[in-house]
Amino acid sequence: MSGSSETKDLVQATTWEQRWVEKKTGWDMSGSSPLLVNLVRDFVHTKPDFYSEANKEHYKFSDIPIPPGGPNTKALIPGCGRGYDVQLLAERYGHAIGCDISATGVEEAKKWLSEQPA
Repeated sequence: MSGSSETKDLVQATTWEQRWVEKKTGWDMSGSSPLLVNLVRDFVHTKPDFYSEANKEHYKFSDIPIPPGGPNTKALIPGCGRGYDVQLLAERYGHAIGCDISATGVEEAKKWLSEQPA
């Protein structure tokens, strides 16, 4: 039974890697997930129109209101893609870790994150 599960995992990993290599990244919105932004916004009840079609091109990660964390707060972002949510949460909490099943996805995230201001 575990062989079947391992085969399924390998097929899934290969599929995601292939999508990255072929640049079939339709999930990439060139910014943080609107769901995460809305969740954070609704949590703190501030800036209610922050993420709208009119201003989505103009926000800075540091403008997004995320609930404050303690000094040891960390965030884990599985399936992080290019790392937009990693950047968003790292700026707020100081420490975020992104992971992705695709080696190309990980490299794309490293590249994009290295181009962001510190």
